[in-house]
Amino acid sequence: KPIAELLELGQNYKSKKSRENQKRYRQKQNDLIVSLDKDIQYLQVEINTLEIQRRRMSAAIHGVWDVAVGYFRLNRNRRHRSGQLDNTKSSDVVYNSGYGLKVMMQSRRFLHWFDDVEEVLESLTKSPKYSMVATTRTSVTITQQTLTNVFPHLLRDDELHLRNKLLGQRMIMCGSTRFVWGGASDREVGVVTQSDQLTPMLRLLGSLESVLRVFEKALISPNFLLRSI
Repeated sequence: KPIAELLELGQNYKSKKSRENQKRYRQKQNDLIVSLDKDIQYLQVEINTLEIQRRRMSAAIHGVWDVAVGYFRLNRNRRHRSGQLDNTKSSDVVYNSGYGLKVMMQSRRFLHWFDDVEEVLESLTKSPKYSMVATTRTSVTITQQTLTNVFPHLLRDDELHLRNKLLGQRMIMCGSTRFVWGGASDREVGVVTQSDQLTPMLRLLGSLESVLRVFEKALISPNFLLRSI
């Protein structure tokens, strides 16, 4: 009888341990399910966030592209007014150190004082985040009107040799224009542009001293931008 009791106790112990093991296993399974549910919810939130960011970035890229294309179209045909850019997705433009479409238009007015102005868009590539960079090639011819309005200090008698070197010459300048989309309202576009006028000017004049004299009191800077007056 004691042996039978011992066997029964052993059997009961094994049954108890088996139930405890099953309980722990079920608890682990439940914990795993709860953990997976939480992970799925977290991933769903992440997916939604990334989708919002993707849509926002896509809209931003299209916005920058619209402004970039409108900008160069406007430069090709300057008879159009700034309304051509008003039709883009951006209503606020920061142009170099100025603000607004009017400033941008005024800052390009000096191009009317050159002849045969040609600006070629060579490439337009996407940069990190909300920006695009355009590489350009701008060609202009220096006329008497150019000297009178852009380089008036060269009209002095003692600058005749510089005038003769520049008059009628055609300059080809390499440049770049960066379009950046941002701002609190996601409607602000920054446009930063420049062209290398120094290199072709040095080629025409032959010395850095002469180049410095040409730009000393010029209306534009060596990077082909209108100076603040």
